[in-house]
Amino acid sequence: MVTSFPSSERRSYEDQKALLEKQNYEIKINRNEQGELLSFIAIWQLKTSHFIEHLAVSPLSRGGGVGGKIMKSMIETSQKPILLEVEQPETEIAKKRIQFYERLGFHLNTHDYVQSPIQEGEAPLPLHIMSYPNPILAEDFSYFKEDIFSELYTN
Repeated sequence: MVTSFPSSERRSYEDQKALLEKQNYEIKINRNEQGELLSFIAIWQLKTSHFIEHLAVSPLSRGGGVGGKIMKSMIETSQKPILLEVEQPETEIAKKRIQFYERLGFHLNTHDYVQSPIQEGEAPLPLHIMSYPNPILAEDFSYFKEDIFSELYTN
């Protein structure tokens, strides 16, 4: 988590550990034969969607298709829309992330969306929501956003 996400996009260790007690939150991990962590995906089962909070691939495994396999498996098994947050396309790495998800069939929704701080001392973070299998219409966006915020950003 620490090597893949800036502090503004991750919780404290204690807060992250506490999430594992929630019924609608899970982390799926992928290890190699030596037991080394290759990747993980953190998923919220929300009323409106499956919300991917984090997807990370070990630096040693990047570029080998691990992230794509994880996402394809999620797409094949999900019976709800899949949502995730991405940084605004202002850097090359942010643009590449968006393109990665677009190749998998996700849609970039540019409706106003600001992530509330998930760690003390951090500022709100302007992001975009990507969705699968369809784009989110402007009139429906608040419904999805309220579902995300009611579960992820309330204490």
